Amino acid sequence: MSESLVDARPVPGTAIAALTVGVLSIAAIPLMVVATLPLGVVALVLGLVSRRTLRRDPTLRGSRISLAGFLLGISGMILGGAVPLALMLLWRLFGSGD
Repeated sequence: MSESLVDARPVPGTAIAALTVGVLSIAAIPLMVVATLPLGVVALVLGLVSRRTLRRDPTLRGSRISLAGFLLGISGMILGGAVPLALMLLWRLFGSGD
């Protein structure tokens, strides 16, 4: 009867950091488009490092957290490149009026 519903295995800090930086890379899009690409790269690297750590140590948990950070990092990198490209194209089409 003393079974706990909470999994007591620790989560690697790199997985939590990957998720946090991945969320920041997406949240930075309307504020600082320039920051989304570097934040996305950091989230991607942290996600890969945490996935490797989780594969090597079965006593850890957090594979979904690291996967989410990895995917958010990729999304931040793509959107970080797509938004400036779209703005440049719009400027080229409608901007100068020459």
